Amino acid sequence: MVPDNSECDRRAKDRFGATIPRELVHRRAISEVLLTGIHTSGNAVYTVSAQWPRWHVFFGSVRHGFDSALVVETLRQLTVLVAHTQLNVPLGMQFLMPDMSVSMAPGALQDPSRPAEVTVEVVVTDIRAAVQGVTAFRTSAIFFVDGQRIAAGTAGARIVTPEAYNRIRSHRGVAVGCRMGRPVPAAEVGHLSPWNVVLNESSDTGHWPLRVDVSNPILFDHPLDHVPGVLLIEAVRQAVRLAFRDPCLDFLTVEAQFVSIAEFSDEATVVLESVSDGPEPAIVHASIQAAGRVRMQARITAKRLVSTGIHQWKSVGTERSALRENLHA
Repeated sequence: MVPDNSECDRRAKDRFGATIPRELVHRRAISEVLLTGIHTSGNAVYTVSAQWPRWHVFFGSVRHGFDSALVVETLRQLTVLVAHTQLNVPLGMQFLMPDMSVSMAPGALQDPSRPAEVTVEVVVTDIRAAVQGVTAFRTSAIFFVDGQRIAAGTAGARIVTPEAYNRIRSHRGVAVGCRMGRPVPAAEVGHLSPWNVVLNESSDTGHWPLRVDVSNPILFDHPLDHVPGVLLIEAVRQAVRLAFRDPCLDFLTVEAQFVSIAEFSDEATVVLESVSDGPEPAIVHASIQAAGRVRMQARITAKRLVSTGIHQWKSVGTERSALRENLHA
């Protein structure tokens, strides 16, 4: 039996009618909660619903298409939500994410006339537990809008008690207001506000100092004792945009490993280490380094999305050749 329109409207309202409690995704501002519900679909399989705004002051740097940064943040939130609501991880436990990857569907366009109602099919694997409960797991997610697959992602999670976290983080630095230096122009990295810029200017090709502004209400919605992974991934994206001179460029894929915690006391640098010499899309290997240690390493594939009346993917081959020559100069 096919449900009538009123029944469909009721189900949509149930799934997208309100956000979930903010503490379940580790957010303070209700406005920054993206998730609207979670339902069990089977053994360790869940359906998560989310609503993405038509435009966002931070997650709005990709014209026409879906912003990969919005997928990254949604993946973070749903991983935390699954832990608290399905794996019985108590509030107050500390989360560490050793890795995260996202892939975007080329050519998937957002309807600019309404918020996107997102359905995410989530599978939880690699669950590990100890006496205190779940200590680690992995989420794999596929994102759909109006039945169209628009992205996929995976994330690892480690759960640490507050006592254990305090022991391993006893040396942590103090948050600073903003890393000193001159930010790169916001327009060159796809943003309208300099508040969203996470790189400082540099004369060294392929190297940019990391900019950390703890007054940013999106990246630092709640108190942290380290630089968050969402900021580190955004820093790599901004570096790639600068390197290819394309503020509209976005990831097709990003695979990030958080090797060690990025401290507030770090004088960290974003480094583009190599650019592929093969066919499109461009493949970039990048890292964030500080004090002689790698904090994050990432493998990226990217193309630019340009508006030409008909939306299409355009090659970055010319800029890539120039960048590769500079990196090896």
